[in-house]
Amino acid sequence: MKKGIVLITTLLLLIGLLSGCVSTGGGKNVTLVVWGDPDNQAILEDCFEALNAEFAKQHPDIKIDYQWSGSFDGLNVAMQSDSLPDLFWVQGNKSSAMAEMAENGFLLPLDKYNPDKSRFPAGAIEYATVNGKIYCSFPSFIDYALVYYNKDIFAEHGLEKPKTYDEFVNAAKTLFEAGITPFSLGGDFEWSRYWPIQVMAATLANNDLERIKSGETTGEFPEIEYVFEQFRDMCAKGYFGTPAGAMDESSAQMAFTNGTVAMIFEGTWNNSLFRDLDFEVGRFALPDNNGVRAAQSGYSNFNTYAISSKCKYPDQAYEYIDFLNSKEAQQIVADYMKSIPAVEGITVDDPALAEVSDFQTVNNNIYHVLSNVPTKSGRPQDVFISSVVADLMTNSITAKEAVNKIVEEMNR
Repeated sequence: MKKGIVLITTLLLLIGLLSGCVSTGGGKNVTLVVWGDPDNQAILEDCFEALNAEFAKQHPDIKIDYQWSGSFDGLNVAMQSDSLPDLFWVQGNKSSAMAEMAENGFLLPLDKYNPDKSRFPAGAIEYATVNGKIYCSFPSFIDYALVYYNKDIFAEHGLEKPKTYDEFVNAAKTLFEAGITPFSLGGDFEWSRYWPIQVMAATLANNDLERIKSGETTGEFPEIEYVFEQFRDMCAKGYFGTPAGAMDESSAQMAFTNGTVAMIFEGTWNNSLFRDLDFEVGRFALPDNNGVRAAQSGYSNFNTYAISSKCKYPDQAYEYIDFLNSKEAQQIVADYMKSIPAVEGITVDDPALAEVSDFQTVNNNIYHVLSNVPTKSGRPQDVFISSVVADLMTNSITAKEAVNKIVEEMNR
């Protein structure tokens, strides 16, 4: 009899323990490892804590082990060692990386789950698509690089927000001659030193970029050469400080936020860094000499994630993708990041949104254009971002030599 009681008690204990491993829907509890973008951890951490907390409420049987480990180098090492996490952030068609991962079998196609596309514009669906298959959650916000400026410094020197490109150049000249460093530049990091060229190329070189997009990869590109010359000249004059590459990205941002410099080329993704300062911050998309302000094409990768093809729990991983595609998750991102929505039904309570939304056209992003040039072995986007921009910043090459270097790579 005692043996029977012990056996029954043991069985009840086992049932109690096992019940902790079974979800309310009858499936096993699982843990998914998710890698976020470490370069943007400072601005995204609170947002993803809120996102993951809401996901946990909706899916108590799925635990998210969220790690800020998804650097480009980290992902490359993980691919080589066959140790990718279950999910990780991707940049869609903003670079060639996701397409290469998909084509080499590292990503799980999502089409069998029939993602709801009804709320998303065609560009957002294209962002997530490689060779006709969907590989990541859809982007829900628009990002572009623009100019942030110190309104107090501008007012002290009789300057207003520039209405034309010439006014912009003259404002920088006026500030420099008054002993104010016009711009802050994170010159020792390839991306932050690139932002001025991304901004200027969209405004001043869109015709050349359209030619490249249409397959024209030889000949002269005078608009791009002009942009390169403008950047090179600003660096040589000391408009970005002396030397131009002296600061890292964080130091450059701090130089602006503490009021040391008048302007900084930055992305709308960093809006949160420029709030609640000791001076009034203004923002503007760069105008051309006809007064047309241009943004650059580009969706935010804040909430675009892919699933590893080796994920043990793909169905549960897709639940996270589906959550990121939801209006509820997008509203959480909007509340924290104050980004420009690309989908309807998302509200953003931020006075700065009117300024960052003040553009008349969306032109090409030079890096994206170069990333999509079909070449046999060339990588013009890599040569541009890692070599050409740095060489222009240090006046190591002329603007024409810089263009020729890219043309050579486009035709390799």
